[in-house]
Amino acid sequence: MFSRFHKAEHAWMVKCLYKRIRGFNIRYKRDLKERLRRILRSTNAIPIVVLDEIDPEGLRMTRLQKTIIVERDVENLVKFHGGVFIKKRVSGKYCPLCGKRMRKYRRTKRLELYKCACGVIIDKHTSTCYRAVLWIVVKHSPELVQRVKEKIRENIENAPVH
Repeated sequence: MFSRFHKAEHAWMVKCLYKRIRGFNIRYKRDLKERLRRILRSTNAIPIVVLDEIDPEGLRMTRLQKTIIVERDVENLVKFHGGVFIKKRVSGKYCPLCGKRMRKYRRTKRLELYKCACGVIIDKHTSTCYRAVLWIVVKHSPELVQRVKEKIRENIENAPVH
């Protein structure tokens, strides 16, 4: 890539930029692992980590193509601390309570709110987390599903809508 530049300064600038990006990615990866390590050490229960799978084909030719996937590092950390690591694609566009597809309600600077026919207004990412929790409960303790759904409804009703 550097051979395409006619002036040496241009190649040098691009090389410095790549080094800077690489350094940023290394710091990000280190910070992420340290935060996860703190969380895993602080829990008294068996940690269950659900990592949303990323489709590499969906990132092709986008700005996110060089996104660092720390999947293997996260998996090793979770297993080292005696936890359960699950890699699953979870959509936030479905209601965590009734399971129906929600419609886009409003978009703010930081949130993408969705509204369901059952009256739930929830952020897409929060919905994803609740659906991941429900998926785990259905798979391992089906008798607790109703109690978990009640707790989720309680949390949604008490959470402020931005």
